[in-house]
Amino acid sequence: MGKGGGVGVLLYSNIKVKPHTLSSFKSFEYTDLHLSASKMNLHLVTIYRPPPSPKKILTLTLFLTEFSSLLEELIIEPSNLLIVRDFKLHVNRPDDTYAAKFLALLDTANLMQHITFPKHKSAHMLDHNHLVR
Repeated sequence: MGKGGGVGVLLYSNIKVKPHTLSSFKSFEYTDLHLSASKMNLHLVTIYRPPPSPKKILTLTLFLTEFSSLLEELIIEPSNLLIVRDFKLHVNRPDDTYAAKFLALLDTANLMQHITFPKHKSAHMLDHNHLVR
């Protein structure tokens, strides 16, 4: 996609991994893994969205459309779903219309935010973890 960023997952050797790919998207990179160990099963999705770029046509509108499509594919599968991501959206700013649209998508998918404190030098929440079911 470009310089920097990307996704990756490090796991213990005793965790069984089954890669799963749904669709390909232009506005973000992601990994989709089904993990199992002992009595635990988890559907882990990691997402990285590069900064918006008019040159590469990576707009927030495109991201919201594509992320909505991914969510539609993910939530139809019954599993413990964990989405970990870096979306570069300031979801704790009520005046940000893109953040509001993004939060509405999460609400529709019944996803719950688990990071509740800012993790950015400007007191914004950029990294997010969501769990459904």
